[in-house]
Amino acid sequence: MSAESVAPAAALPQSSTVGSLLTPAVTVTDASGNPLPRYQVTFTVVSGGGSVSPGASLTDDNGKASTQWTLGPTAGQQQVVATAGSKTIPFTVTGTADVATQIAASPGTSVQTAPPGAAVSNPPSVIVRDSHGNPKAGVAVTFAVASGGGSVTGSATTTTASGVATVGSWTLGSIAQTNTLTATSAGLTGSPVTFTATALAVSGTLTVNAGNNQTATVSTAVTVAPSVVIRDANNNPVVGASVTFGVATGGGSVTGATAQTNAIGVATVGSWTLGPTAGANTLTATSTLGSATFTATGVAAAASTLAINGGNGQTSTSGTPVAIPPSVIVKDLQGNPVSGVSVTFTIASGGGAVTGSPATTNASGIATVGSWTLGATAGANSLTASSGGLTPVTFGATGTTGSGSMSVNGGNNQTAAVNTAVAVSPSVIIKDGNNNPISGVVVTFAV
Repeated sequence: MSAESVAPAAALPQSSTVGSLLTPAVTVTDASGNPLPRYQVTFTVVSGGGSVSPGASLTDDNGKASTQWTLGPTAGQQQVVATAGSKTIPFTVTGTADVATQIAASPGTSVQTAPPGAAVSNPPSVIVRDSHGNPKAGVAVTFAVASGGGSVTGSATTTTASGVATVGSWTLGSIAQTNTLTATSAGLTGSPVTFTATALAVSGTLTVNAGNNQTATVSTAVTVAPSVVIRDANNNPVVGASVTFGVATGGGSVTGATAQTNAIGVATVGSWTLGPTAGANTLTATSTLGSATFTATGVAAAASTLAINGGNGQTSTSGTPVAIPPSVIVKDLQGNPVSGVSVTFTIASGGGAVTGSPATTNASGIATVGSWTLGATAGANSLTASSGGLTPVTFGATGTTGSGSMSVNGGNNQTAAVNTAVAVSPSVIIKDGNNNPISGVVVTFAV
């Protein structure tokens, strides 16, 4: 026999706490209104996320069937449908928040700024929830100033239907510093909630505190991290002011570019690494209350390369100095000239002599030998320049004969029969100004 009617066996409450247990029950009757025993009824959750057990049951002798319905964890409308044959009947209940268990700051109100003695723009508020995260209404919350002076209105309040409790207003103390406010609700996790607001001076002075006029090796950080101090018109330190540090000249980089002034009004950059080129570097610190500039000098790193600077490949008369004294330049890995480096100049070939060795590099990284006198014999000469573990360099020069003379060497004043050759072939010898024989000179003999 089919069911002709399905009706609730008992009314359910209109609302119940999320997670609570309810007992939906129906009565199934035939066309004559008689109870139908042992007739299957299924119960199905259609909204709210809860559960039923059992999902299907048979009616008893009175035509009644029931199940256990555990409401879902989210507050709001929840529904179970009972089905008997082609007949259905819904059970609808509003899930309400469980007891309050937790409290937290509402977004956008936990950290703020305002001028000293002024109210923050967003009055602090909290949201109270149950263990399932549902907002809980009607919970008492008390707001109180914790530090910084100032005052509140509407300090005692209760949560709305959205679980939110908001202080009437929060006016900061008269000194530029950090202010805190607490929101307390007894027994809740997260209580008290702390709100922070920084009273920022609308006028003041920013000056250098430390770290100006330093010297450091190029591409390394200065020893003292630059810092500034900000004070208001009454010379009180301004706390919590934002200061931005940035490289102005010289290259390099900073860490912790944005800093906040501390309890004594000082803001410090994380670090300042100078650029790779020796010379002046500058760093600026800027806030709404002014700016300051720091200067540092980058000096060359350890010597890395030795190279010819001038005086190579010259020609000079043997036994005389070259016109341009040879010089070298010493640089670090970044190509910066290194001063104060000792360089030794040594004759490598051809004889001759040097003066002014060793020589020391100047501010431009250049070391110059006093003089290089070539050897007495015409031909190739070489000079080396060396310094510590750096790769040596070699200069070349050519010694020339300059002025010279030719004289009879042999075969002069002979006697021989006419039309016959003399016994000793005539020869001459050519020497330079230093009496050194000169080879390779073309000589023409003529009667």
